[in-house]
Parts: sequence; C-alpha cells; structure tokens
Amino acid sequence: MQVDLVHVTKRFGGATAVDDFTATLADGQLVALLGPSGCGKSTLLNMLAGILPVTSGRIRFDKDDVTHWPPERRGVGLVFQNYALYPHMTVAQNISFPLEIKKTPKPEREKKIGEIAAMVHVEELLNRRPDELSGGQQQRVAIARALVKQPRLLLLDEPLSNLDARLRLEMREEIRRVQRETGVTTVFVTHDQEEAMSISDQIVLMRDGKLQQCDPAQTLYHNPANRFAAEFLGNPPINQLHGKASSGRFKLSCGAEIPLPNPATDSGRPAIMAVRAEAFAIDDGGFPCKVSELFEIGKEEMASLKIGGETVRAYLPLEGGIRKGDTVRVKLKPRGVFLFDEETGERI
Repeated sequence: MQVDLVHVTKRFGGATAVDDFTATLADGQLVALLGPSGCGKSTLLNMLAGILPVTSGRIRFDKDDVTHWPPERRGVGLVFQNYALYPHMTVAQNISFPLEIKKTPKPEREKKIGEIAAMVHVEELLNRRPDELSGGQQQRVAIARALVKQPRLLLLDEPLSNLDARLRLEMREEIRRVQRETGVTTVFVTHDQEEAMSISDQIVLMRDGKLQQCDPAQTLYHNPANRFAAEFLGNPPINQLHGKASSGRFKLSCGAEIPLPNPATDSGRPAIMAVRAEAFAIDDGGFPCKVSELFEIGKEEMASLKIGGETVRAYLPLEGGIRKGDTVRVKLKPRGVFLFDEETGERI
C-alpha cells in the first residue's frame, strides 16, 4: 500500500510539531523516519495511526483519504517502544487479542497464531508470559501481535531502543526479514542513522518538523540535498571547511586553498565545503597537509590532517609509512565532496 502525506501539519497550541509535510511512502517498502529527538517523527507516526488528528493536510492510503478515519478503520498495526504487551496474558493470548476483538473464529485464530509465531520465531514461547521473556523475545511477540491481523500498514515507534547493541543488530535484521516475507508497507521511527541506513528501502529525514530529504539511504549519503542531510548521515561526521569557491579552487577562511574536484561548482559566495573522510586520497600532485594524529579503529585507518588552520579526518592507508608529524600530499575524489551555501545550508 502506498502512503501519501500531503501538506500535513500538526500543532499543539502555539507549537508546530510537523510543518507542511509532503512525502510519498512507496508500496511494500521499509521506510525509516529519521531525525534528531524532537523533530516530529513520533508525532507523524501517530497521525498515520490515527491516534493524533492532523491540524491540516491530507493522509491517503492508496486511493483512500484516511485523514479523519479512526485507528480501527485504517488497518494499521502499531508496535510501541515499550512493546505494551498484556502482562497477565500468555504469548499466544497476546498475539490472539486483535483477532478476538474482530471475533475471528477460534480454529482460524489458532491457525494464524501458529503461522505468525513461526514467522517471528516465538513458536516455542506461546505458553509463557511477558515477564518470562527477554527484551528481544518481547519485541518479536509485539511484532507478531501487530502482524496477525494482516494490517495494510505496520508502524514501529523506536522499536529497538530498549535493546542492547548485539540484540539491536539481530532484531533489525529480523525486522527486515519479516517485512520482506510479508510485503507489508512498514514505517519505523529512529534517531539512529546506522539503523536506518542498514535496513530501510527509503529514508524520510526530518528536522524541526520539516522534511529535509526523502530518498534511498545511499542517495542521502552520496547526494545530500542540504548541509543538514550531509551532517546527519555518516560516521565519522563529515568534515566542514568554511570559505569560498572560485576559479576552480576552494579558498579557506584560514588562507589555504584546495583544488575543487568539480570546478563547475564555483559560486563566489560564502560557502561550506563538506568532505567525507573517504574522499581523501594520497597523491604526489595534491595539496599539502600535516598529519597531526593517526588512529587505527579495527580494520579502518584514519588520519587527522591539518589544512592551514583547519583539521579534517581522512581515511588513508597507513602501510605507506605515514607517521605523525609528516607532511603528505592528498587530493579530493569527486565523490563525497559537496558545497553548501553558508547562510541557507542549501546545496550549491
């Protein structure tokens, strides 16, 4: 099912949580609502669920305008951050609850419980209660309960935030697997860029209630629409150098100059050149940098370089005998270098 949000706005008194938001969430895809805390992600999710009414704008599920439909009519499955399992019920009873509400006959309920429990790998836990389960098992049960009624849309609100690092990795892979098996359009809220980039088909990046960019993960990373998108995605954070682009070179505020890999990006006005750490390469014909620090992080080798008075992080091969204090010559690759207007943050 395709979801269309058209000029959706949500206000709480004088505060605007979601501001004139327009985006299309593609049919059958896993979509991440990504952004910093307080940017409006959960508010948007709750409007999709029908828990919060919109202040203005429209929400469409395929051809249905569901803007004013109650939650029970929308066909939405919702998994909360704290799972919200019923503590007095067994796993089987928790999963069965939405079917009982719909008055599904018992033989059909039992068949569906067995199928969905097997899909999320909790078939051996059906007689346990929530307090006898690990966090990951509770998460699986919550997903099973949301899926058993065959929703048109599955919504997950920070589904992995209560899990430890190892379990987060395992469960995000499970969410991806289950979503592919069911084919249900799924939207999950997260502030974790690695989580969003690793499993989503599409990322909706938000800031201060506004849409910043809506694209596949690799498009956001390699072709950010603005400075915020470039800053938010990537680890280590993208390097940012202040200056002006002119005559095929970027002239830093500190006085140093760097040849632009794409001279057509000249602007002449105050700008920020943002450079991914992997966009640096050793080159005898490049510009000089001083190595101020070296780091080995697992298989990654990183150098801290001084360009004039500016410091940048760069992935460089250290087997060539580079040492702290050396001066090396580097060039910039065309991929991973962006210019943004210093005042507006928009891409040049």
